[in-house]
Amino acid sequence: MRLRPLVPRRLPSTNSTTSYRVNRRTSWTLAMSASQPSLSSSSPVKLALLGGGNFARNTYAPVLERDFKGLVEVSAVWSRSEKGVSEVFDLVSSYAPGVVKEFGDEGLENILDSDQVDAVVVILPPKPALSVTVRALERGKHVLQEKPVGTGSEEIEAALARYEKLGQWRPVWGVAENYRFEEVFAYSRQLIEQSLGSVISINLNAASALNDSSVYWHTPWRHSTDELPAVGGVGVGYLFEGPVHFMAAVRRLVGDVGTSGKVTTSASLQQRNPDLNQLDTVSGWLRFESSTEACTCSFVITKAARVPKTVFLLTCEEGNIEIESLPGKYVLRAQGTDEVLPLLEKEFPFNGVKNEIDCFVKAVCKHKEVLGSTFERKVGFIDQHYPDLSALEAYKDVQCLLAMFKSATSNQVESID
Repeated sequence: MRLRPLVPRRLPSTNSTTSYRVNRRTSWTLAMSASQPSLSSSSPVKLALLGGGNFARNTYAPVLERDFKGLVEVSAVWSRSEKGVSEVFDLVSSYAPGVVKEFGDEGLENILDSDQVDAVVVILPPKPALSVTVRALERGKHVLQEKPVGTGSEEIEAALARYEKLGQWRPVWGVAENYRFEEVFAYSRQLIEQSLGSVISINLNAASALNDSSVYWHTPWRHSTDELPAVGGVGVGYLFEGPVHFMAAVRRLVGDVGTSGKVTTSASLQQRNPDLNQLDTVSGWLRFESSTEACTCSFVITKAARVPKTVFLLTCEEGNIEIESLPGKYVLRAQGTDEVLPLLEKEFPFNGVKNEIDCFVKAVCKHKEVLGSTFERKVGFIDQHYPDLSALEAYKDVQCLLAMFKSATSNQVESID
């Protein structure tokens, strides 16, 4: 088969009927709001998976089957090679019997020309991912691109400029940064806004070991200084591709000042892991500052620690929050004064991937709902209604890391305006 061309001061609830809303520019909710299309009443979004690697097989394929039946129809899978697409095809075809297998440039063209594909999920290494993303957007396909959005400022800014030129009814370009959609960070941000006051400081310790027992070790592009950034000719790929998550989480937690303020940073790099021929440890600080508030994040991110531990410690005006990542879950502990917030402890699942796909599908449905309707001239720029998916936000995450690496080289404080 071939494809056919073409706001009270109270604790936020965690039950399924409550929307998470924050005063920051975000419009994402964990539950459906009245302004968003009802997915159950919409025709399924016809989706193609572009990529056949670990994350496509182990995360996207099962999540789409488990959580999006009737909402998403996987109509095609693609990889750069026939071998690469076979395994993910076998997984997806078990619940999407009409799915088509494509590979190579001709296969990609078939998908981009097909009227059986509304949107694509790009699950490739960052450099080819950005190229495929722009190509798909310019062919009218909505895109959910796995993070990071790119590896360098010049290429990302060029892609953003090409996207802007697509005009008011451009397709939705979402970047799948699942930490921005993790329920624990949304809940924490609401605690800050409703009870604990502005964030004064964040301390982040993200320690893990990396060796050949990890599935991510056996991906050559993560070891490459061509595919990922390098400092002085030495790779920093594992300090870039994964820790971009932490930049998203920190910026999510600090709120508006992390989105629209000035950022400065000072950092140092080390190589401590004898198994990894890269710089594997970065430490220093990030300062987020606006005309009305400022917040400093101190951090140590390392791939050289044999005992893993990831903890965010937030000091706020009226209390503190600790978020610890454990196998299969987050544990949140928060406390303010007795009248503001008694001691609180909650567990949260890892659900950022599900939530980001949900947000993307809603954005695509909204685009389809409004395009051609009587509201078309009044709305437009549907992507701007879903800013947590924004490629610009994803670029700001990348900018933080690139500035840290630059600071480690220059031995100076670097800034992002």
